[in-house]
Order: sequence, then structure tokens, then C-alpha cells
Amino acid sequence: MKKIMGLLFFGLFSLSASAGQIYTTYTGSQNGVTVRDADTLVQSFSFSLGFAVDNISAGSNNDMFLTSGDSIYHYSDAGVQLNSFTWGNPGLSYDGIAVSGEDFFTSYSGSQNGVTVRNSNNLAQRNFFDPGFATDNIAAGNGNEMYLTSGNSIYRYDDNGVQLAQMAFPDPRINYQGISMASLGNSIYAAYTGAQNGVTIRDSANLAQSFFFDPGFTVDNLVAGGNSDMYLTSGNSIYHYSEAGVQLNQFSWSDTSIQYQGIAHAVPEPAALMCFLLGLAGLGLKRINARRI
Repeated sequence: MKKIMGLLFFGLFSLSASAGQIYTTYTGSQNGVTVRDADTLVQSFSFSLGFAVDNISAGSNNDMFLTSGDSIYHYSDAGVQLNSFTWGNPGLSYDGIAVSGEDFFTSYSGSQNGVTVRNSNNLAQRNFFDPGFATDNIAAGNGNEMYLTSGNSIYRYDDNGVQLAQMAFPDPRINYQGISMASLGNSIYAAYTGAQNGVTIRDSANLAQSFFFDPGFTVDNLVAGGNSDMYLTSGNSIYHYSEAGVQLNQFSWSDTSIQYQGIAHAVPEPAALMCFLLGLAGLGLKRINARRI
């Protein structure tokens, strides 16, 4: 029994240490998605989409959701299109997208400004609301909450359109771009450009700042990792940082015309992890039974 517990502990440790994958969209001389190891940033796969992608979010089953103009796409990490939805009004543009359980949140601007809440399986709309301003990006929070960026402001909303919190930086030249909920703790990460470039770490409830750092470059987008860390895109580069502002890794594509845009963090599929643990337990039981014979 001790050996079984040891195997399970080893399995849990291995799973907790697994950083998963990151999905990053790119535009410029090529349009597509690159799938990379979250630890090493080494590419395992890439595929071309045939259209420019505005943003991306990871699903819970090795899948991803993309926005492009007035369309939303659902893809597997092998580049297979699973579903799509097109609004039909080219004057509307879907911008930020964030998966939250069985739903995902997508902000839109252009002919209309708002947020749509849709089912992640069939892309059907469940709810929508107009916050009264154009949104730059969106992140899923705990439960049915979301975070929106717009100019020099960050907002916290529930999925019924009720505003829960707001903060506005006093300098209107600041523009908050990427935003993501930290996987550990109760923080959000938000990148900003304009009069200053940097990343702010804030309390997820009241949006009060606890820390900030300047990576020394303009950040296009960011996503939280699985261990108090984050991934940033900037031009033709992808960066891995701790939330203390320490650079952990970096990758730069040789073609400077490539622009990495949206970025998402995908953790190992829960079903696959459970099978792995059950396999370890089965191996331990087999060894015990073999000794008893």
C-alpha cells in the first residue's frame, strides 16, 4: 500500500510540475497558430489558418477558441476546425476571448460594443450585455466573473452584466492591453502601454495593485501560467516571466515581420491525467499481487 501511495504521490507531483502548452497566434508574413511547450517554449506543432487572428483562448480539452473579425472559431490543438460562428456584420469585430468552464466570454466593438456569453460546445449565445464602452481585452475570473480592459481602466463584471469593481489609472495615456487571472492566489495580471510599458499585478476582488514591473519592451498580450508565472508576446518574441518580474525564458522568431498576438495557456487534459494516475495505481496493485503469488 505504501508503494501505491508513493506512486500516486509521484504522479500528482509530476502533474503539478507539468506546465502544459501555450498557444500563440501570429500574423504578418504568415498567419497561424503555434503550439509550444510551456517550460521550454519549443514548438511541437503549428498550423496555418488562412486568416488573421485577433485573439485566442484555451479550452479544457486540448482545444482553442479564436476570434477574427466578426467570426469565432473552435479548433483542436492539431489544427482541426471543430466549429465556427459568423455574426454577418463586418462592421463588428470580436476582440478578446476567454473560456470559463462550459462557457466563453467574447468582447466585441465596432458597430456595437459589448460582451457575448456563449456555450463552448456549440457556440450558441446564452447572454450578452453592453458595458457602455469599447473593450480592448477580456479575461475569465472565478465562477461567472470576467475582467475587461478599456483604455486606462480595468473593470470586473459578472456574466449578467453587473459591474462589480472598477479602477482607472490617473494618466489617460496608459492603455491596458492583455489581462489574465492568475492560476494561483487571488490576483490578475494586466499589461499596459502608452506613457509607460509594464505589467501590473492586482487583487482580483478590489483591483488594488500589489506589484508592477517593466520588462523593458511593449507587451502586446499576456496570459497567466500554471505556477505564479505569465507569458508575454511582443513583436516576434514570446517571453516567460515570474509574477515577481523575473524573466524565466524567451523565444524570438528569426523573421521580424512575424507578430505574435494572442496567447493562451493550456493545461493537461483532466481525463488524461486521471487515466495516468489510475495506471500508476494499477501498476502498484499488480506488483503487490505478484509478490503474494
